[in-house]
Amino acid sequence: MKRKVRIVFVGIVLLVCGLWGVRLFHQASLPRFKLAGGGEFRVFKVCYGSSDDHHLGGAPKQFVWAWNRLPTSVRRFIPAPNPGDSALVPSPNHTALSIYWAWIDPATQKAETGPSGDVLMTTDSGEQINLGWPHPFDDRAGGGYRQIFVDEPPKNSSKLRFRMPVEDETVEFTIDNPAYGK
Repeated sequence: MKRKVRIVFVGIVLLVCGLWGVRLFHQASLPRFKLAGGGEFRVFKVCYGSSDDHHLGGAPKQFVWAWNRLPTSVRRFIPAPNPGDSALVPSPNHTALSIYWAWIDPATQKAETGPSGDVLMTTDSGEQINLGWPHPFDDRAGGGYRQIFVDEPPKNSSKLRFRMPVEDETVEFTIDNPAYGK
């Protein structure tokens, strides 16, 4: 029995390491840039899907899924993964797009909500949609973030462009639309 537990444990560790590496690679490609007035605008996460997909920080949902399928005897030795922090989530049977971002204070290098205003989203066709004010929230570690929330994002636009005021400057960035063609 101990040999099986050890094999399962090693398998889980390898899976966790692989998923962690993929996650780090993905974060490196998210928008971030210096602002003229000091500080930095940084997107921390872009997620698309149901309510299970909308969280900042914590373990990826694959870890939670794998942990829930472990034998009880193994779960006693492995702590449950942290599900992360959420602000807005889609209603049941809906999908949504969330973009978690923050202003990085130049003095402390910490994520803060900072002043902002309405977000304007532009699709490939040029259609502009005012998404309203980006929702502020704090994570468990005390960082301040904002969430751009798009309920049922357009599926006919491969790119989505966002424009909004951040710290008295206009910020613009583009992301690949994860809802495209779905």
